[in-house]
Amino acid sequence: MIKKFFIFGFVLSLLLPISAANAQEWKRYQEFTNATGNQFAAPMREYKESKPSDSYTTMPCTSEPIHPMVVVTAAHCISGVYGDKGNAYAWNGGTVWIQEPGKRADDPTAKRVKVIQIFRPDVFNKSENFPTSSIDSQDDIAFLVLEEPLVKEVKHKVATLEQIKYAMDNGLKMRVYGYGLNSIAEQNAYYATPQNERYSVSNQLYPRKLEYSFVTEKLPTGYVHFVGFPKMVIAKLPTCGATGTSGSPAVIEIKGEEFLIGPGSHSTGWDCPELKDYNDFTAKNDPYYKYRNTFSHIIIANYVDLMQKAIQVADKLMPKNETVNAESSTIISKPAASSTVTQSPTDKNPTVTIIRTKITIKCIKGSKVMYATSYNPRCPKGYSASKN
Repeated sequence: MIKKFFIFGFVLSLLLPISAANAQEWKRYQEFTNATGNQFAAPMREYKESKPSDSYTTMPCTSEPIHPMVVVTAAHCISGVYGDKGNAYAWNGGTVWIQEPGKRADDPTAKRVKVIQIFRPDVFNKSENFPTSSIDSQDDIAFLVLEEPLVKEVKHKVATLEQIKYAMDNGLKMRVYGYGLNSIAEQNAYYATPQNERYSVSNQLYPRKLEYSFVTEKLPTGYVHFVGFPKMVIAKLPTCGATGTSGSPAVIEIKGEEFLIGPGSHSTGWDCPELKDYNDFTAKNDPYYKYRNTFSHIIIANYVDLMQKAIQVADKLMPKNETVNAESSTIISKPAASSTVTQSPTDKNPTVTIIRTKITIKCIKGSKVMYATSYNPRCPKGYSASKN
């Protein structure tokens, strides 16, 4: 099966003639929510300052700050950078700059900070075919240390395996934020209005938001890229052509609080009769076809040690006149569990062992003191957790 990936070029294809009705429907599916002003989706750029070539030659990768000086993204977004010439899907050498979250990706007023150190799993990039035919793709994650602080505070705590499993089991949605989320519409949808208008490449420069459903069913044997939980989460939107972008942060909301799952990695393409690569015979006969329109996000919770190494380096580099308070640096949310994952490289249904440990916290309200004990303790309304 031909795999499609999030790695999009900016070469536009020819339009296919489709009816006005189909064009209107297609446009409706592709009107992604504009997320300008969000506090965490940070575009990855090629130059320190915005310039026209930066807008059109850099792939639309996205990252999210998990510390004022650390962002997380897909490892393939930085392959070929900083002397590593292997598997250069994106920039073939050079430097990567991370732009502050929430602004248009070519905003000349936006702050950009240089990436100076990269932490990624050792297994990544050892296969020349990554990610086409390698299980290495389940480790498509990287933590990038920046030259100086990009943000003052971070938005999300990292979701635990337990929280993600809860979201999947209870039918919660996964929100994805990223730059280039509508690049499919621009490059492969061949969308045209009756006036022969089309999406502009510049639309890829806006941060976008979509909501997806988790794919929780067992995937077919041999579906290499979609190992599934607990290494990845797989999501699907029930409309054609919708997908995410490399590194785009996925979050879940539990009891009013958002938690970060991890960066977008790759997709299986899309299932749209309007597309030039649509094949009706394949759609009816390929057992894998039902899994098109799906894409994966790597779960950060499996890489806490690697994340902490990057944060430790960043803490040492923090300017002396700045401090990192406890809430400004993303840490694994303290649930109520520590998780161990047992998995062989080809196991599509790995065993997840959750070691649950009850936690006790001290709660204070004036002179009143009480203790809350549970797997995820919280103080009652009006009480605040003691720091001592």
